[in-house]
Amino acid sequence: MSRFPIFWKLSLNPPQILTLGFIAVIIVGTFLLTLPISTSEPISVIDALFTATSATTVTGLVVLDTGTEFTLFGQIVIMILIQLGGLGLMTFAIMIVLILGKKIGLRERILVQESFNQSTLGGLVRLVKSLLIFTFSMEIIATVLLSIRWVPEYGFGGHIYKFVSCSFCL
Repeated sequence: MSRFPIFWKLSLNPPQILTLGFIAVIIVGTFLLTLPISTSEPISVIDALFTATSATTVTGLVVLDTGTEFTLFGQIVIMILIQLGGLGLMTFAIMIVLILGKKIGLRERILVQESFNQSTLGGLVRLVKSLLIFTFSMEIIATVLLSIRWVPEYGFGGHIYKFVSCSFCL
């Protein structure tokens, strides 16, 4: 018997699961952005919520200057939210399942199908793999190209963050 029997009795369809996933990510992002370690000065919950929502939905709207108002920790939280929202929650879920060597079940395939607005279940895992390889390859290429310009100016030692953060924004 499950410790959380009510959750097994809920029957959510794929759009509801995806919506709840996005809401959960936004709530966690909001909480992390309200922590004192995230900002140089305390921010309101509504500003943190707006920033987390904007980052997760990849709209690019800001109420605070990310470079000055947020600390390194806060900027990393925002980058992770952008990555999760841009590639999609299901893409990362599938990536984790594949890394763990597990099989992708029918329910997960249906969620991915809904997430990517595909008409068939065939080839979804291959599509996710291709998407991840392409995205991370482009980010690595952007990091290398940006480092050609910035390494002479800023040095390589402590500034790898600058390269990575700018390649996420491309």
